[in-house]
Amino acid sequence: MHASRRLKCCLLLFFCWIPSFAFGDPTVFQKEFLCALNSARTDPQGFASSLEAMLPRFKGTFYLFDDGHMLRTQEGADAVEEAVRFLKKQKPLEPFIWSDGLGLAAAEHAQDQFRTGKEGHGSNDGSQPWDRANRHGRWIGSVGENIFYGEGSPRDVVAQWIIDDGTKDRGHRKNLFTPAFRKIGIGSAPHPLYGRVDVLDLAADFQEMR
Repeated sequence: MHASRRLKCCLLLFFCWIPSFAFGDPTVFQKEFLCALNSARTDPQGFASSLEAMLPRFKGTFYLFDDGHMLRTQEGADAVEEAVRFLKKQKPLEPFIWSDGLGLAAAEHAQDQFRTGKEGHGSNDGSQPWDRANRHGRWIGSVGENIFYGEGSPRDVVAQWIIDDGTKDRGHRKNLFTPAFRKIGIGSAPHPLYGRVDVLDLAADFQEMR
């Protein structure tokens, strides 16, 4: 779902894997994202419980917020139920590791879309995720990118990537649970149409530029 409002739902108290940061420490917001991503990746069954709490809020394809506003989804509760089934079967994976270079690549694309108001993986200069990553180091093995448009906490955004409403192949979810992806970076910026854009860049490995 591309939500233009903050997604509000009951969330359980959780513990997450928090790494020791060094060179180029991420911001507090980026650390919250990493924490939410690793909560889902290392404890998928626990994360499933927070998605289940969303189910009573659906009326057909509409999701009801606490303030009475509604968000129209494409699949309704079916997508959430399917995500819950996936998480309950998913084996825990190794946590993601922060990459300064991927963080810069993600922030670069977020800032580009802040300036242009555009959507998608291509930047205004024609670059793609692999091009932007190589400006700040060298990606190794494979590379991917998730983008979210809208307001919400990092945990809300991760939940939407896992639910992946309207995405037939659940590609955003697959990126989060691909064992080969170990390094990530996150960049966020205001967006003139959706309020905020969050960009997640992933790679199997990444050689940082020093």
